[in-house]
Amino acid sequence: MLHRNDEALVAAERATSSAPSDPASLLVLAGVLRELGRWDEAWAAASRSFELRPDNAECANLLGSLARSRGRPAEAVEWYGRALRLDPDSVP
Repeated sequence: MLHRNDEALVAAERATSSAPSDPASLLVLAGVLRELGRWDEAWAAASRSFELRPDNAECANLLGSLARSRGRPAEAVEWYGRALRLDPDSVP
């Protein structure tokens, strides 16, 4: 039996494999990978999503969270700042 996060990962991977350049699918995949503690893979997916859609404050916020989780506080502050500039309500 698959765990809920594993099921989410399978669904997110399926979505990105069918649409590898879809920023929304990549963002979902990055969020699931973050929840699983797979920081490097989450970073890669979120970075690709942001490359495809650099106006996405939610993605910039996720990159800030990932930078913080990876022990990069200065980089996290930069990403959070970018998220705030894109959408002042994006950072809790």
